[in-house]
Amino acid sequence: MTTHQVKYEGPSSLAVGVATLLADAEGIDLTSAKQEQPEGSLGTVLMALIVEGTTEDVIAAVGQIGDGLPAEASITVQHP
Repeated sequence: MTTHQVKYEGPSSLAVGVATLLADAEGIDLTSAKQEQPEGSLGTVLMALIVEGTTEDVIAAVGQIGDGLPAEASITVQHP
């Protein structure tokens, strides 16, 4: 298992659902989440999620979640 940071940026109304999908993904353990609201961006959040899992499982989960997000949202794996 490797620790990865995943970044979600988008509508605050989707943040909990994104975190839940990531936590429930095969081979992924969500260990922490920190949410911020960027200045001047009402209704938008930036969320840093720390997960444990293989690189392949994390990339697959992020890809599947990203495919279901609206255009104004993004989810990415942050590389150290």
